[in-house]
Amino acid sequence: MPYHYLGIEDSELLRETEEERVQRYKDTCLGWETALAVAAKFSNGQPCEKGQGAGKMTNKPVIEGGYNVCYWVKIASLPTEWVVRFPKLGMMDDKLTRLRLRSEVATLKFLQSKTKIPVPKVIGYGEGEDSIPAFIILESINGVRMDLLHKIAVSEGLLEDIMEDLARIQLELLSIPFDRIGMLDINDVEQSEICGSPPVPTLGPCSLDSWELDRNGVFPGSIGPLSSSLAYYNHKFDLWKHQLNTQSNSVEGEEDGRRKLLNKEILSQLIPILGPPTIDDCKRFYLAHPDLHATNIIVDEHTFRVIGIIDWEGACTLPVTSFWNPPFALTSAAKHELYPGCPDLAIFQRRSAKYNEIVAELQRAELPSTTNYKSRQTSETLPISKVGDESMFLAWALDDIRYLDHIVWQHLATHLHVDLQTRITSTTEDVGSDSWDETIRGIIDEFVMEREPVEAGWQEWLQKKLSELSGYDAEVDIRRKTQRQEINEF
Repeated sequence: MPYHYLGIEDSELLRETEEERVQRYKDTCLGWETALAVAAKFSNGQPCEKGQGAGKMTNKPVIEGGYNVCYWVKIASLPTEWVVRFPKLGMMDDKLTRLRLRSEVATLKFLQSKTKIPVPKVIGYGEGEDSIPAFIILESINGVRMDLLHKIAVSEGLLEDIMEDLARIQLELLSIPFDRIGMLDINDVEQSEICGSPPVPTLGPCSLDSWELDRNGVFPGSIGPLSSSLAYYNHKFDLWKHQLNTQSNSVEGEEDGRRKLLNKEILSQLIPILGPPTIDDCKRFYLAHPDLHATNIIVDEHTFRVIGIIDWEGACTLPVTSFWNPPFALTSAAKHELYPGCPDLAIFQRRSAKYNEIVAELQRAELPSTTNYKSRQTSETLPISKVGDESMFLAWALDDIRYLDHIVWQHLATHLHVDLQTRITSTTEDVGSDSWDETIRGIIDEFVMEREPVEAGWQEWLQKKLSELSGYDAEVDIRRKTQRQEINEF
């Protein structure tokens, strides 16, 4: 992948130790006996047995994902299987794991009861009490994952039908504004049922990038809900700076360290674009799926209409500048793979333009809200972002800081530094694909080394980071030698 040198690498040492912990947990606590016992707690005495899997999505009754292990269970007399899902304990702080579970349960219950958005029904959940591992039971949604449609290159007409469904979902979420930025907890939803109003988030924003920081030994800490867009984007920027300063292998060398210092300068200039006071005047924020890629969208195998949106873990109410963008599901590529000049970005741009047309048509038709709340916001005043807008790329960088470095140098640096764009364009016109990435890296490194960072004490900071990197590399070498020795002895 071009720009492969960007970003902050994971800590090999911590990830290996984590893998060992998680494997011990799976070996001692999980398995079919546990899954069936958990399902039996909610089956009203009906027999539970191993299921077949999620229909056309997979015929595997057990699937292990990045953060969870899922078992499909068949309940006698019920037509739909259940998914018994266990978070992988040992990956991150246990409190953070339980927060993820509680927030997803709350989000799904809210969407199930107050909207028509197709989400899995929550059958039950547990937080790890009574010697039973933490779990959530969901009703399985049988269909085809949208990413399979990308792989077989279905017609654009079929994709446009899916776009219309996704646009309706986004407009429905837009009709339910919240007054703060954060995540829902179970108590929030229960209280809203009593009051008859939208729930008020009581958890601060804590999504996928925060979980990955925790896995790398960079503990993000806990914050409460936020009241402004500027507070949110500065919080995310602070998380990235905390990782840069704390993680021992956060820079790979002098050029890399200086470039990441330049990230600070670029983002400090651009963040006010996303958080001007006018955006926060109305105090409206909108519930957003944290990872709306094609793998989390399920369509009917016959009609190809959307019948399920899954994996709401980490869902958060966000500023309109983060919420109101075309979904990443329009392409099979991840956001950091949508670099300038690549075919996937061209496809995403074309499909996003069509998606924007669909949204505008639905807005003109004054689509009635399908929620149980009276909307306090019409979508007429909120044109959806166009691909290529500086604000969209900036939101991409900060909403998921794992890809902040990629987005800055793929899309944002050239907005502020036209001379960099000129160099890249003039130098890469005749470069073959095999050497394109290294050519880009050379241009960026040269550009960075010509500019002295403005941050006071940057030389001392960089020497400290390079010293930390040497210590980290030495630890990795010792670990590898020990592992080789153990293999030879075995």
